[in-house]
Amino acid sequence: MFILEGISFFIHTLYMPLHDLKTFFFYCKHYLERFVHKSPDAFFLALISSLQITEKEKSGTKPDFV
Repeated sequence: MFILEGISFFIHTLYMPLHDLKTFFFYCKHYLERFVHKSPDAFFLALISSLQITEKEKSGTKPDFV
């Protein structure tokens, strides 16, 4: 169920007008609060893995997707 919420959030942000940034940040904040509340360990693991991917992209190597 939580994955479906994430997918609907992503689709919503794709079709949202760019001038509506206040609403966009509200949705981001609301979604992150729910994600951290439901599974804080998963949130921090996802954050760490995304940072590692960014570092690998900066160094020129391909990121490992698991």
